[in-house]
Amino acid sequence: PPAARAEAPEPPAAMVCPGQVADSEEGHVARGHSVASMPSLDPVDSDGPCGMSSGSRQGKSPRPSMARVVAPDRICLRRMKTEKLIRDNMKVYEFSDCDILSLSVKDRLAYHLENMASVNEDYPFYVFCVVFFLIISVLGSLWMASIPDVGGPDKKSQDWFDAFFYILQVAAVGEANEDMNTSQVGSLVVYIVSLLLGLLLVAVLIGMVTARVDDLLRVAKTGRTRVADTSHTLILGWNETTVRVVCQIALLRAQVRKHSRFASCILRRCGCTRRYTSSPTPVGEARIVILAASKSKMEMHKLIEEAFEERGISRATACVGRDVVCRVGDPASVPDLRLVGADRAKAILVQMTEEDEKTAEEHEGVVVNSMTLRTMLALRVVLSTAKSVPWEDLRVVAQLSAPSTAMQFLDFGHTAEGRPILHVEDLTLFLNRLMFRCCAQPGLAQVTVSLLGFQGKAIRLMRAEDFQAIGHEVIGKTAKELALFWEDAIFAGIIGEGWRDAATLDHWQGFAPAPDRVIHSSDRIIYVCDRPLPRLSSFKRASAVHPDFDAQPMSPCNMLSRPIKKRILVCGWRAEWDNPSRWGLRMFETAEGLPDGSSITFLCTKDVAFVNGAFDILAAESDRIAQSDAAEPLRRNASPGCPLERAAPKCRLSHLRRLSTVAAGQPSDIEKIENMVLKIDGKVRVHFIHGDPASYEVLGDVFAKTKYDSVIVLSTNADAKDRKISPLSRDTRMLNIMLFIHHLQAQTNGTHIIGENALDSSAVLANTPMFHDAVDQEHPQPDMVNVQAIYARALVQNLAFPRLQSSMAQLFSGAPGAPSLRLEPAAKFLPPGEYSFGAVVLLLQEHFPGDILIGIRGANGQVSIAPGLTELCKCDIGDLLVLITRRLSSGQRRASIHLPEMEIHSVATPNSCTSIGVDAVHDLRRGDVPS
Repeated sequence: PPAARAEAPEPPAAMVCPGQVADSEEGHVARGHSVASMPSLDPVDSDGPCGMSSGSRQGKSPRPSMARVVAPDRICLRRMKTEKLIRDNMKVYEFSDCDILSLSVKDRLAYHLENMASVNEDYPFYVFCVVFFLIISVLGSLWMASIPDVGGPDKKSQDWFDAFFYILQVAAVGEANEDMNTSQVGSLVVYIVSLLLGLLLVAVLIGMVTARVDDLLRVAKTGRTRVADTSHTLILGWNETTVRVVCQIALLRAQVRKHSRFASCILRRCGCTRRYTSSPTPVGEARIVILAASKSKMEMHKLIEEAFEERGISRATACVGRDVVCRVGDPASVPDLRLVGADRAKAILVQMTEEDEKTAEEHEGVVVNSMTLRTMLALRVVLSTAKSVPWEDLRVVAQLSAPSTAMQFLDFGHTAEGRPILHVEDLTLFLNRLMFRCCAQPGLAQVTVSLLGFQGKAIRLMRAEDFQAIGHEVIGKTAKELALFWEDAIFAGIIGEGWRDAATLDHWQGFAPAPDRVIHSSDRIIYVCDRPLPRLSSFKRASAVHPDFDAQPMSPCNMLSRPIKKRILVCGWRAEWDNPSRWGLRMFETAEGLPDGSSITFLCTKDVAFVNGAFDILAAESDRIAQSDAAEPLRRNASPGCPLERAAPKCRLSHLRRLSTVAAGQPSDIEKIENMVLKIDGKVRVHFIHGDPASYEVLGDVFAKTKYDSVIVLSTNADAKDRKISPLSRDTRMLNIMLFIHHLQAQTNGTHIIGENALDSSAVLANTPMFHDAVDQEHPQPDMVNVQAIYARALVQNLAFPRLQSSMAQLFSGAPGAPSLRLEPAAKFLPPGEYSFGAVVLLLQEHFPGDILIGIRGANGQVSIAPGLTELCKCDIGDLLVLITRRLSSGQRRASIHLPEMEIHSVATPNSCTSIGVDAVHDLRRGDVPS
C-alpha cells in the first residue's frame, strides 16, 4: 500500500537494481517494473505479494519489502537472485506488454507480406521482381562508377545499357562477358557481389517457382478447379451404381463415335448436303463431370479406370481426365454446384443414396432422402439464378433410396412440349417387380438387362424428321410397314407430340402401338439397335414363306390353355417391405400374374408381431378400398414419378382374407407364424416360415416338406435392416444359399432359381459347370438379377431419352392393357426348324398384328436381340420368343374378363370356337375386352 511505502526507509543507492526508476505521480512505472513489484525472495517473509507478509493484509503493521531493504550480511546472495528474477520477469512482461515502439522493420515487412499474400497468392513473386530490378539497378550504377572514364576502346564500357546488361548476365548466368573490364578493384568487387547476389536470387526464384508449381499440382489433384464445359452430363454424388452409370454412358459414346462420325465423314466426302444428326441424345456426345465429397479425385479415377479396363472400354473412346472429369465437393452446396457448371449442363443425375442412408439413422427413419432433397434444392437455386439455362434439353434424374412424400412438392418446371424436367426414380420397386415376374417368365432379367444397356442392341429414341433427313422415308408409313423396314433394327413403338403421363394408356402411343398407326413428322420412333442410325432392309416377303407354316397352322386358341399353378419360395427379406402397404402392393401385383392355387412362401426371421400386424393392415386396407369398383390399386408411400406406381391403371382390386387361425393350445411364436395364411382374391396363398435361409438345416426342412417351382434368393434378411452390409458380403450370402439349393435339387429337380447380385463377378460364380452344356431341364440356369447393373441402365436410359420415361414405365408396369415384355415358348407359334428372322416376324404379324418380336432366347440361355431379318434362327423346343405385346396374361385375363371357366376351356379346340366367336378370341389376344 502507498502508506506502507511512505513509512519504509529508502534503500541505499547501491541497492537500486538496474532498470528500476522512480514512480511517477500517477503511481506507474514508465519503463519496466521496480523491484518492489517483484515477489519477495525470503521464504519466510514472502507470504504476500510485493514483499508484504500476510499479516499486513489482515490489518497488522506492514513490514517493509525485502526488495527495497536488504540486510547487509545477505546482500550478495539476495542481489544475485534478485537480478536473475528481474531479468526473467522483464522478458515476460515486455513480451506480454509488447509496445508499438518495439516493432522492428522486419516485423512490419513480414506482417505486410503475409496480409498481401493472403489477398493475392502471386504477391511474393511481384516483390521478388521489384527487389531483383532494384539490385540490378544499384549494381549497374556501381559498375558505372567503378569504371574510369577513359577514351578509346574503353569508352564503350561507360554505356548504361551495357552496364545493366553485364550485371544481369552475371546475376542470372554467373558468367562474365568478354567485354567486361574487371581490372579495377571496384569493378572486381561489383562483379563478385553481383555473382553472389545472382546465385541467391536465382535460388530464391527456383524455390518460388517450385512451390508455385507444387501448389498448382496439388490443386489439380484435389479436384477443386472450375469446370469450363457446356452441355455436359453432370453426376452429383457417389454410390455403388455410379461406376456402372459412367460405363453405360461411355458405351453409348463409343457407339455414337463408331458409327455416326464415320458415316458423317463419308456423307460429306460424297457431297451429301442433307442435315445429319450425329446422336439422338446429348448424353452420347457430351463430357461426363462427377461431383462427390465421399471420395477423392484419385480414388474416383482409379475405380473408373478399373471398370473401363474390365469392360474393354478404350481410352480413345472415353479417357478418364479428358472425357470423364472428377471434382471433389459437396453436391448440396450452391458454390460447388456453380464450380462444376450445373447451370450449363444438359443432363444431371443425382445419386446421394448413401448419404441418405447415413442421415436416415439420425432422423430415426422419419425423414428419408434428406441429402437428395438438399441437393435438389441447391440445384434449383443454381438453375433459377443463372443467366442462361438450356431448359429445352435439360433433364434431371434423381435416384431415391426409399419412397419420399417430400419429392412430390419439388418442381423444376416443364419444357415447351410439356415434358417435366425433374424425374425421380425409386428403383427398388422396379427391382422387386422384376424378380417376382422372373418366377413366371424365366430369363426375363437377362433380356431386360440386355435391352436397357448400351453394350449391344438397346432401346433408343429418335425423331421421325431426323430419319427423314438421312433418307429413311418413315413419315407416312404405318407401324406394320416399319416392322420390316430396317435390316439390323426392330421397330418397337411411337411417341406422339406432347407429353402423356404413364397412367394414361393409349394404344396409339408407346410400345406396340396399333398396326395401322401412321407416322407423322412430329412423332418420335422407338427402335432397338446397336447404333444411332440403322441400315435399310433388303428383306423380301416372297422369300419368307416356309413350307411348314401351311402344314402345321398355329391354333388360334392355344393361348387360352389353363396354366399350371406355381409354388414360390422367397429366401430373405427387404427393408422396404417393413411397410405393410408396400409389401402388400407387391403381393397384389404378383398374384395377378399367377395361376389359381399358387402360393408364395417367405423364409425369413420376421417375428409373429410383424406378420400378424401386416396381415391385419392389409386386410383392413383391402376391405376399405375394394368397396369402390373404380378404385385405384393400393399404392401407399408411392413416390411421384415412380415408373411402376404411377403406371398402375384403374382396375378391380384383389381382396385379402385371413384363411386359417392359430392352432389350439399354447403354440410357440414360430408355430403362430407358420399357421398364419393370407389368401389373395381366393386363389393365391401367402404365408411365412420363420428361419434363416443361410442355414442348410432350415432349407433342408423346408424343401423336404414342399417342392417349389421357383426360389427367389435375396441377399438381405430381416435382421440385417439397420446395419450397412458391403456388396461382397451380400453376394457371398446369396451364393451360400444358392449352393445349398443346388445340392438340394437332387430331390427337387426343375427348381428355377432367381438371385440378386451386386457384383458382376457373382453372376459367373453362381453358374455351375452343368449350365455351360446343352439344355438341362432338371437343373435350369438361374436368373441372376444384377441389382446395380439394372439400376445403372435404367438411370442412363431416363437420362439419355427423357421422352421415353412414361413408355418405359408402362412397359414394366404389368398393368392390364399396357405393353409388357414377355417371353413365350416358340413351340406355340411355329414347329421346330430353321427360319429367317424376317419369316418369324411375318408369321407373328399374321396371327398377332399388334405384337412386336424383338429377339429369341435359346434354351442354353443365349439371347439374340434384333438379329438381321435375313439371319437364320434355329427354333427348338425350349427356345423362347421375346415379345412386346399388349395382350393380357392369363392372370390379367381372368381378373379383367369375367368369363365362365368352362366357356374358356370350350374354345380350347378349333371345333368349339363358336361358343365365343373367333373374332372375340382374336380380340382377346390383342387385349381388347369384348363387351
